[in-house]
Amino acid sequence: MSQFMNQSIYIETLGSASPAATDMVMLHGWAMHGGLMRSLAEELTAQFRVHLVDLPGHGLSQAGNSDFSLKQLSEQIYMSISEKINGDAIWLGWSLGGMVALKIASQYPDKIKKLILLSSTPAFVKKVDWTYAVDSSVFDSFASDLLNDPEGTIKRFVSLQVRGSEDSRQILKQIREILFSKQLASNEALFKGLEILQTEDLRGVYESLSMPVQLLGGERDTLVPKTALDELHKIKPESELYIVKKAGHAPFLSHSNESARAILEFCHD
Repeated sequence: MSQFMNQSIYIETLGSASPAATDMVMLHGWAMHGGLMRSLAEELTAQFRVHLVDLPGHGLSQAGNSDFSLKQLSEQIYMSISEKINGDAIWLGWSLGGMVALKIASQYPDKIKKLILLSSTPAFVKKVDWTYAVDSSVFDSFASDLLNDPEGTIKRFVSLQVRGSEDSRQILKQIREILFSKQLASNEALFKGLEILQTEDLRGVYESLSMPVQLLGGERDTLVPKTALDELHKIKPESELYIVKKAGHAPFLSHSNESARAILEFCHD
């Protein structure tokens, strides 16, 4: 295991230090940090060298420049991780992290071997031609609540992530324990992250991707519903679709072995 910080980005690396090992980069979701994905990373280290990234303003990463646009965010993360990987890599993004990974894949297509969108979508908010998402009012409510009670807002968001999941109470406890093991995300990063989730629409980017893509999600996810992943699979039929039954927004925690197995099978196809 190694730890690394450059340009204010904190990266924890697990697995082989051999230059011949295949690299996998994992990006977490809004208000979280890389530690939430550590158990999944550990299940994959026999096959990959896994890099867990704390997004700017989250976990142990500094907030950095106030211009927290998706383009700037993706460039900053890629430039930091490029010093750690050998050639191209597999990128896995959970929730907001999936949107960041998708943007990176469009900016550096020759450097992305495969892309895994884990409980993620190119468009999180409903539109006239995209009904497979949540109402914008959901994120408006979080933004409003952040002004008065950041910690309480994050706790409510965590509860939303486990809604409908098998063993939701146990998963909720697990997420909270891991999340609060590091400092909470900065208010600036939280507000900017919500803005990205509310305003970005990368469906065109997704459709034009050249690398293999896996769509991995939970059957009972209320933030990224199964219907969204079904529709993305129709848009890009060559993508691989895997739905974890009885799972919510964090299938890699509620169904860790199954999620890891699905990822390994996709990566070795």
